[in-house]
Amino acid sequence: MKFAKPLFAAVLMTTLSIPALADDVYPIIYPVIGPNTLTDSFGDPRPGGRTHEGVDIMADKMTPVVAAADGTVGWMHNEQGGNCCDMELIHDDGYSSVYIHLNNDSPGTDDGLGWGFAPGIAEGVEVKAGQIIAYVGDSGNAEATSPHLHFELRDPNGVAFDPYPSLLVAPVLDPVKADEFFFYRSSDGTFKYYDVNPDGSLGAPIEEG
Repeated sequence: MKFAKPLFAAVLMTTLSIPALADDVYPIIYPVIGPNTLTDSFGDPRPGGRTHEGVDIMADKMTPVVAAADGTVGWMHNEQGGNCCDMELIHDDGYSSVYIHLNNDSPGTDDGLGWGFAPGIAEGVEVKAGQIIAYVGDSGNAEATSPHLHFELRDPNGVAFDPYPSLLVAPVLDPVKADEFFFYRSSDGTFKYYDVNPDGSLGAPIEEG
């Protein structure tokens, strides 16, 4: 998936000096809470002559996705029923992480009418490492695949590097507790709420009122 980048005319661009990472490890929080499978597919060939610029973390739909580091939400594709759902997080140190194929379905469906971002997540919002920002899904060009999070790490120059070594040693947060809840935004713009099971999976719907 390609994303448009701003174009600047008649501007001299300089390359930032990037500190070397110890053993290719960049310190992050593991971005998925709950059962998942991590595959190292960075650099694998993709259609059109491009390469895979991240890794895939396979997990059930609605599995919580958390911020990998402290930072500020950059671009978002969050048009419900349209260009949805993915986002960039610009870390406080200038690095960034990218979260793609977030949920865009109502729970238990593949209708494209749900909403996979946490309340309050929007461009320019500051978040903390480990804060829930979204939920795993199959949006974008993953509609024909199993649900997963496509996760990228990029240096301050915007160059993607393999996040797999960092993910292998990243702290993993415990599943959200049963007194928390999932939510999604329905096609009428209202929010629907669901209990969360102890393992972090989607539970029963919560009656409103």
